[in-house]
Amino acid sequence: MEKLIETIVTAIQDKKGQNIVSLDLNGFDGAICSHFIVCNADSTTQVSAIADGIEEKVYEVLKESP
Repeated sequence: MEKLIETIVTAIQDKKGQNIVSLDLNGFDGAICSHFIVCNADSTTQVSAIADGIEEKVYEVLKESP
């Protein structure tokens, strides 16, 4: 899981995402996921580039679809 989080954060940084926060939700009953990563971007175009970059980087590094 740590490698996935690291890869996602790197992909966000590559596309100049800002204020990146990784939330560990393991201690919460009923959480829909174990981790949640959020960031800011300056435009909707950048948000789209970040999302695409995450998909590409995770597949490139881990051969998985996020």
